[in-house]
Amino acid sequence: MEAQSENIAYDETSGSSGGISLVQICYLIAIIDLAQSLYFLVQSIDDMGWNVGIYSIVVFLGSIFWIIMVILLLIGLWKHRLRLISCWLIFSIIGIIADIFIFIWTISVSDYVDWPQIIQFTLLYLGIVLEWLCIYIVYRYCLSIVRVQFDEGSSNKKKWFSYSRKDPQKTQNTIRESQEPVAKPEHKGDTIIYIGAPK
Repeated sequence: MEAQSENIAYDETSGSSGGISLVQICYLIAIIDLAQSLYFLVQSIDDMGWNVGIYSIVVFLGSIFWIIMVILLLIGLWKHRLRLISCWLIFSIIGIIADIFIFIWTISVSDYVDWPQIIQFTLLYLGIVLEWLCIYIVYRYCLSIVRVQFDEGSSNKKKWFSYSRKDPQKTQNTIRESQEPVAKPEHKGDTIIYIGAPK
């Protein structure tokens, strides 16, 4: 049952706007995020080549972990698995909270503000807004999967109740037959004895 709930046949054309489906937008977000993580990995390797320290090692391990999270997102989008997508969502939310703290810290330590710093603050702010938008889009895709799962469960229950109302005696017989033990024949000479047969 758990495997079925994790691997839902989701209609990839639902939630489309202007011919682009929601899952295609999520794939685009994952590809852009993968490109950023690979760039971050190359930068961390370059920094380690110049100076190997605790900071450079932490940055390198963080970039590898970032790549792993993006790969989990891609697999989750491909297999429609909520757990894998949720791992990326949690990681991205933690990362964006860290970006907000860095943004506030950068503003607070600035003695004076000039045009280069204004441009830098604006880019940081737009980056945070864009990250929140990407997280919201992927979250909407997760809600779509949960909605499909809920609709399928409700339709199955309605079919069962309608079937039991139409022929309740047949339904009770079906349940009783499924609970009865199956008779297993045992050969003793020329006589066949049924073990477990209903009396």
